[in-house]
Amino acid sequence: MTAQPVNGDHSPSLATRLRWFMAAKPSDHMLAMATAAASLPVIGKHLEPLGGATAMTLWGMRHVPGFWASTSKALFSPGIAEIRRAERDCTNEVVRAALTGAVPTAELDIEWPAPERTPPFWRAREHRRQVHRTSVRYGDSPSQLLDVWRAEDLPSEPAPVLIYLPGGAWVHGSRLLQGYALMSHLAEQGWVCLSIDYRVAPNHRWPQHITDVKTAIAWARANV
Repeated sequence: MTAQPVNGDHSPSLATRLRWFMAAKPSDHMLAMATAAASLPVIGKHLEPLGGATAMTLWGMRHVPGFWASTSKALFSPGIAEIRRAERDCTNEVVRAALTGAVPTAELDIEWPAPERTPPFWRAREHRRQVHRTSVRYGDSPSQLLDVWRAEDLPSEPAPVLIYLPGGAWVHGSRLLQGYALMSHLAEQGWVCLSIDYRVAPNHRWPQHITDVKTAIAWARANV
């Protein structure tokens, strides 16, 4: 399954471009330059990650003040360790309350696992033991890659399948370090999980992101 070309010429006029240039902010100019660099012949394909890195950097710069403010408040607030411990210990009760009414009561009457005391990031290497194959092509584009998570002793009978789409607002999504704890757990339960990369903006325009998701679904139907 390949991406279909968009019919019609919807390129903005010169006047529209000039108005945008006058009204745009420096961050918009940086993104536009990254996109233009990716369009260069020969070397453009090697500069495609520049657009995602630029967008990611700009996003981070906008959120740094709030991040430092909340971090400083947390570090210097009295009793913050006890507050966080209490919040972690009531995780299961909060989840059970949220699912009540949406999930049958009998299915909620289980022994819930204890909340993790360390971030999943620290167990990434352990989680990746469930990766069966990595960097599998599901389409024609170099960016259309996926990892297959499944148990090595998975029976040949049909298994449930999860297609995991990394977050990133279609701008800097990457399957690296995303969803590891979830997919590792599901693989242990007999699931097959596919964690996909997709083409990102601004170098790839809408709806190419959704086209990649549909291509991955088609690949899963044909190959899992």
